[in-house]
Amino acid sequence: MSKTDRKLLNVPEGVIDAIKNDLNNNGVKYYKVTDVPEVFIDNHLIHPDVLAKSECVVAALSGCPDDNREYMFLTTLRVDGSDTDLDPIQMVYNTDLQTPEPSGVLRFHGKFPGRTLPIPITGSLQDFQNAVITTGVSFEEAEPRFSNAMHYMAQEYRQHVDGKEYGDE
Repeated sequence: MSKTDRKLLNVPEGVIDAIKNDLNNNGVKYYKVTDVPEVFIDNHLIHPDVLAKSECVVAALSGCPDDNREYMFLTTLRVDGSDTDLDPIQMVYNTDLQTPEPSGVLRFHGKFPGRTLPIPITGSLQDFQNAVITTGVSFEEAEPRFSNAMHYMAQEYRQHVDGKEYGDE
């Protein structure tokens, strides 16, 4: 893996609050590209050029009582030929301190089921973008790729921000 496959980043102020407000306690939210909160765009998160090539943006939030954290990610469903790719940005909220953790981790080309999937319909990128409805759903209702991304990215955060393997005390 090259150094460019993973990137630690500082989460801009307001991003975690926006995700927490949009998702309340748990779940997945799909954003039509025209409905993406401004605080998600650029700020070393979603580059406008990547947004323009994406079907939609997805945010997810899941609590982890063992870590006293809420893990959340932000990703685009970037259209790449006949596939959509996910490169999630993982962020964390400390539930004990009621504050965001100091940084996040972005993982390019992660290895989790559903990271790259074929596009299930035919049409132009604009057709895909227009078909999206901004809506929130539970993890059970969302595509399994988002639950897989959440587990994978939480592990990435634990290893590369916390500096420990999952399960270490």
